[in-house]
Amino acid sequence: MSLTTKVLDTAPETCEAPLLALLLGKDAALPASLQALDARTGGALARVLASGTFAGKRDETALLYPEGPARRILLVGLGKGADVDRAAVRRGAAVAAKRARVLGAATVALHLPKEARALVSPADAAQATAEPQADAGFTDA
Repeated sequence: MSLTTKVLDTAPETCEAPLLALLLGKDAALPASLQALDARTGGALARVLASGTFAGKRDETALLYPEGPARRILLVGLGKGADVDRAAVRRGAAVAAKRARVLGAATVALHLPKEARALVSPADAAQATAEPQADAGFTDA
């Protein structure tokens, strides 16, 4: 099964997808740009971050089944927030893609909050998120 990727200009709280992957840095509080998504999920994001269940360590994941348009939300850790670079974003996207495959999600929406980008420009982040697909057997749409 191939995973289709698309670049969309959609707020994460309105994203309707079988799986929404959020890339987050280590020990981050809920980013301001995800407040609306958290509200839409009934506070699920804030609860998991406050609980310490997910700390944003490199390659760490947490899967949520919240209320809202996304049936599942996958949190993916990027590591130390100040050190997030293209390689960290690329690695986080690869972890999300692999987890999506395991979960059987044919479509995954990937969101990198602006607060988690650190040293990465939006254009570089977009390119880095698409790069893992070439060696993972995914197709672009």
